[in-house]
Amino acid sequence: YNRTPYVTMAIESALVQSYQDYEIIVVDDGSTDGTRDVLEPYRDRIRYMYQDNKGVSAARNTGIQESMGEWIAFLDSDDEWLPNKLEIQMGYIKSYPEICLLAANMTIIKPHGDTVSLFNAKGFDKIAGEFLYIERPLIQLLRYNFAYPSAALVKKSTLINAGMFDQYLSLHEDTDIFYRIALEGKWGVLGQSLARKFRRTEPLMINLSDRHSDEPSYSYKVMVKIVERLQCIGKLTEYEHRMVKKHLSIYMFMVGVKLRAEGR
Repeated sequence: YNRTPYVTMAIESALVQSYQDYEIIVVDDGSTDGTRDVLEPYRDRIRYMYQDNKGVSAARNTGIQESMGEWIAFLDSDDEWLPNKLEIQMGYIKSYPEICLLAANMTIIKPHGDTVSLFNAKGFDKIAGEFLYIERPLIQLLRYNFAYPSAALVKKSTLINAGMFDQYLSLHEDTDIFYRIALEGKWGVLGQSLARKFRRTEPLMINLSDRHSDEPSYSYKVMVKIVERLQCIGKLTEYEHRMVKKHLSIYMFMVGVKLRAEGR
């Protein structure tokens, strides 16, 4: 949505992939900034889909539903893949056909050019190593929140079974679906960075968290909703249920802290 300055760079990073057996679906979520025009030169290499503005979750769901492949690789319009991203991930998929999701590390590039490894920032790098095979990924995900859409590869059938993205969430929607996917099967995790996420300062790039900066408790309220729903899923083991309940209490406590800071 309204990513004219960056969306072509995202597309270019997909077009130069060393692995070429894919389709590129670009979902324009009601842009008003000329996005359709800048995508015109790519129309013979992408499937362009326009819809009224419904939010990031609805846009991703449209792409999932329209896709023809067995595997889905997300790419946010202002992120970029490294050229061997898909080749490396598909290689692991062939070696571990039983996994339903393959998460990779990514490099976060700050406004002034400084870089940081996502896994390093999360304290997950030493645990992930070069490759980590996880039978029940929910506990690791709750502790480290290491999965991000632009660095993940996930089975389309798994996304459908997990219930797709929640179109009513405008924040933490990726955390929500990764929690649910973590109950669908085995994961693989790659310590290697395969994508780049840019933290930009332009007004255009204000993220959803910043839009609620006048209500510091909002982010934690959303997490309470997500975790409350998670604990009702019957696929949780007894230990997973205890850990989910623990995280629910943490988020509820933080709602209280932020509300008190707001004078409420």
